[in-house]
Amino acid sequence: MELFVASAYLYCFLIQRKRTPLIVVSDEIRNNPSISFGGCGCRYQFYIGVQEYCLDKFETENISVLCSSGGVFAGVPLALGLSAQDWMHKDWARVYQYMTNRKLYVWLDTTDFLRDMWRRYLPDDAYLKCSGRLFIVVSRLTIYGFKEDIISEYKSNEELIDAIIGTCHIIGIYRYLPYCRNNIVFDGCYTNLQPQINDRYSEKPTIVCKLYGRGTIDYNNRLSLLNILSLVPPDKCDTKVAEGYAIAAKHNDDFIKAGFLPK
Repeated sequence: MELFVASAYLYCFLIQRKRTPLIVVSDEIRNNPSISFGGCGCRYQFYIGVQEYCLDKFETENISVLCSSGGVFAGVPLALGLSAQDWMHKDWARVYQYMTNRKLYVWLDTTDFLRDMWRRYLPDDAYLKCSGRLFIVVSRLTIYGFKEDIISEYKSNEELIDAIIGTCHIIGIYRYLPYCRNNIVFDGCYTNLQPQINDRYSEKPTIVCKLYGRGTIDYNNRLSLLNILSLVPPDKCDTKVAEGYAIAAKHNDDFIKAGFLPK
């Protein structure tokens, strides 16, 4: 099963990385600064370090947040103006224990556990705060192959959770196929590994955060595909977050050039 899922990520990283699909948005949105969190497997901690840096140093109310796959673990809290590290301290130990105690590890689970986790975490008005500024990529399977869908408007927290669950659907993770807006959906990485605002319509470049590959802020390719799929023990998470924070700090000028407003 691990080799099967690793092959899915290999497709995402090697095939889809040859192109970077761009998101066309309204005039109002494209003039906002934007940040993109791409696929990261189970290693979201690096992105949380970047997210914490954004919260500490910049105004975040006008930031457009784009995310695909595991990037939602940093992207959703940033769109809400909340600390993802606080969530990590509160809930990750329970998630880690649940996953590592399963005979199949993270494979072939229902979505019930993750749905309950997000229901507890999201504020009642999360869907309103995320509408128009949180862009989540999901993939639909058509007769012509995978087709990209970008979800940016949410009618309820349940619809927001549907998009979150759907964009993390590498085949083999869930026991049942998840739905979003009446469509079966798959991992966003199948169609858009690293979503960005179309630079033909915006003078502000998207801050690109990559765990694997080169971006504005990246991890220097120090993780193998199998490492990306492994869960980080709770007592090691803060170290990974600190690494992400430190790397983001080195790119403070890039944030300014992209239109981020210092506090």
